[in-house]
Amino acid sequence: MDFTAPTSPISASVMLSVELISIDIESRTLVMDWYARMPACTPLVVANIYLDPSYLDHASSSFSDLKPYPPAYQYNNSDFYYWGIQIDATFRTISKLEGSRLPNLAAQRSTTNQFPFDKYTAKFGLYAVNNETGVGMPVNITHSSGMAPNFDVSLDWAFTAVYNTSHGPQPQLQFTLQITRSRIIQFFMISISVVCWLLILAMGLITATVLVYPLRKFYPKAPLMIVSVALGLLFVRVNLPGAPHGLGTKIDTFTILPAVIILGVCTFFLLLVVLRQEVLASITEEQKPKTV
Repeated sequence: MDFTAPTSPISASVMLSVELISIDIESRTLVMDWYARMPACTPLVVANIYLDPSYLDHASSSFSDLKPYPPAYQYNNSDFYYWGIQIDATFRTISKLEGSRLPNLAAQRSTTNQFPFDKYTAKFGLYAVNNETGVGMPVNITHSSGMAPNFDVSLDWAFTAVYNTSHGPQPQLQFTLQITRSRIIQFFMISISVVCWLLILAMGLITATVLVYPLRKFYPKAPLMIVSVALGLLFVRVNLPGAPHGLGTKIDTFTILPAVIILGVCTFFLLLVVLRQEVLASITEEQKPKTV
């Protein structure tokens, strides 16, 4: 993650850096650490930093649905100024993730069903108020860092405008982050899908060969081979990095589900062939003349 907000630089009384800590798709939350500082340590100022609670998860310490909303952090620049050096103040928030609206389907949003092509957004609204005067203080984000395994995070849009808040009209920084699966995960899933269908094709050819040609030595091995492939595919699916638990995604519909069905049918016919050959071999053995 690497962005600044707003996209057009502004002079701000409160400067923030942000670090991405983690993303949890199942609980639809995004955890971030914020580092606050001011351009100068004098005069002494106490700034209340607020985040729009409608974008916060209820587990966030500054979440409240009752006005006046509590600040996410109260920053006193005198507490973080030692021997001419300013130290960052740190606080943490837990934000909500929303499914991005699907193209041409405004009423529908992306869900884990679209894995690994699901997309999410995290919205933020920040403003700061002088604790003594109640006057708004411009806010900007000068640096961002951090990463979440299996995800790519980028800035969608950002701007500063005056909004009505629980503390009256205040200049507020609004920005949205877009969260997608990483390109490595997407490439890995596409590769797994291709390999899955290649294995289906190979097992189908093996089944057809055994049904057509009398390869008796190969009969017992073929069903075991196909069952092993089917179990292997299920094991890979369960342990896919970042994949939702259980089956039901679109990629399951076009890979794992047809693979298990086709391989199951192949195993059924191969077992019938094995049974037939064993019965014929047993009959032939019994019909041989017995020597005394």
